[in-house]
Amino acid sequence: MNFPYKESDLVWEWERSAFPYYLYIFNSQWLDNDFSPTVYSALTFENGRANCYLYKKSLEYAGKEILRKVKLNNRYFFDWSSYVYKTADDLNRLCDHLANVDFTRLSDLELLSLFRKMFLVYKNHNSNVGIIRNTNRELQLQLGKILPNNNLLATLLSTNKKSIFSQEHEDLLIIVDKLKHGDEVTNLLKQHAKKYFYLPLGYYGEKAYSFKDFKERLNDILSNKKLYP
Repeated sequence: MNFPYKESDLVWEWERSAFPYYLYIFNSQWLDNDFSPTVYSALTFENGRANCYLYKKSLEYAGKEILRKVKLNNRYFFDWSSYVYKTADDLNRLCDHLANVDFTRLSDLELLSLFRKMFLVYKNHNSNVGIIRNTNRELQLQLGKILPNNNLLATLLSTNKKSIFSQEHEDLLIIVDKLKHGDEVTNLLKQHAKKYFYLPLGYYGEKAYSFKDFKERLNDILSNKKLYP
């Protein structure tokens, strides 16, 4: 692939460190994206960890180009929105399937086939991260020129939906309430742990929450009047 920028103008922004395989998928979606121009990336590797850097000029160009396409044709946004939900459904179905797979019974060829499917499904949905990332900074720059204060800008760019972390905490408080009223909550807490075990998982070596972790948090809430009067 030809690199359409001058070497004298190479400014790279650090993105994150992670498992090399994750960044391989991450970088694939920046280079091959139906809704965004290419964003060039570079990786460094040390002691089993990779660092990702994104080329600033290509990031800026991608943001401007996406907004230009939205202005020219509102179908661009609706087509992308449909793609988001479709790929999210594909990923959810795959995760549900993987939860019931006995990997020890699969042959090498079956494992390879499943691996390829996992890569493609995750890459397709993760490509939406690139669209959001590419436009977010450009929107902030353009809106910042016409809005009177940063508070208004923050309000416009904020979501009206609860984060998954807020929802988890509220669900845990419901269990706390039931426990305070004398209900048996062990099964509820097990279901809670099954639903939210993945929250601390990130990009390098984090451990999933266990039932014990949620039980300790529940007890902490009960014993802390500032958290739960």
